[in-house]
Amino acid sequence: MPAPRVAVVVPSYNHGRFIEEALTSAIRQTRPPDEIHVIDDGSVDDSVAIIERVLGGAGAIRCSLRVQRNQGISATRNALVEGVSADYVAFLDSDDTYAPDRLERLLVEAPADGRYMAFSGVSVSTPAGVDLDENWSEAYRAVLAQSTTLPTAGFALLRSNLAMSASNFVVGRRLLEEIGPFDERIRVCQDWDLAVRALPLVEPVFVPEPLLSYRRHADNTSRVARENVDDEIGLVFEKVRRWMLTETPNSQAPTPVNWPRFFRVFAHVCHAVKGGPLASWLPTQVPAGLLQDRPNAREGEALRRLVDGARGAQATNESTAAELMRRCHQVWTSAR
Repeated sequence: MPAPRVAVVVPSYNHGRFIEEALTSAIRQTRPPDEIHVIDDGSVDDSVAIIERVLGGAGAIRCSLRVQRNQGISATRNALVEGVSADYVAFLDSDDTYAPDRLERLLVEAPADGRYMAFSGVSVSTPAGVDLDENWSEAYRAVLAQSTTLPTAGFALLRSNLAMSASNFVVGRRLLEEIGPFDERIRVCQDWDLAVRALPLVEPVFVPEPLLSYRRHADNTSRVARENVDDEIGLVFEKVRRWMLTETPNSQAPTPVNWPRFFRVFAHVCHAVKGGPLASWLPTQVPAGLLQDRPNAREGEALRRLVDGARGAQATNESTAAELMRRCHQVWTSAR
């Protein structure tokens, strides 16, 4: 069968100082994209001239550029997806960059039917002379460490926004048609929202190596709209509640139906860690009818990994850690 076609889609807005590097990183892939589509969302800098020049040197890659009045990043991404005919869509924001082998690595397992989502680890960069790290790297390492205690990438994405950016997703167009567009009400968590809506349908592929460079600077959307984050998390998890207690096409989806005993411990971990964003959203009580007489092998192994990983590393103080371990031990004992 012919290899699936992939399109890189780039929403551009006032990133003239970054856009050439972003587009060049897509053009020079070891597995070049078949298409690159850019919509400039009303930039007032020199972005459009730079985009025209760089795309003019893209060789055999089919390229397009459209300029529109400012609509916002989610609306722009949605417009880009609507114009794609390729089998797969790789998102790239105009201030981020791909590692040279990113598309090759993330598409190696892509099925022909387009029901697929993949993402990678992330590195961070900042403009020269600007210090905006704010412990970002430390926080991201903690998120990665949490992911190693969980049995699937789906649980890791439900636990926290492990992907960090919409630039990090390569998604089948068929899957995008099934889960629907980016929610234009959401400014900061739109990438997380897209990911968790996919979880009941497909199990994401996660490549831990940092194949995306996420650029942090004073104009990041996630920096200028933080006051709305709590409300946005509410919007995201209201949708999660719609499928949390249902049968899902993805049998590994992080639900009490698929993981009845493990999910109880997972929810307690999320509740016990101070500041965890899921504390008010995940149920700690699983309906009794979902519990089996004994945990299956995958749940037994998942429970052991989570309990081992929870020993103080994810807790904020000794008392929290002790309470967490008490709960984990209680649930694990009842599951044996």
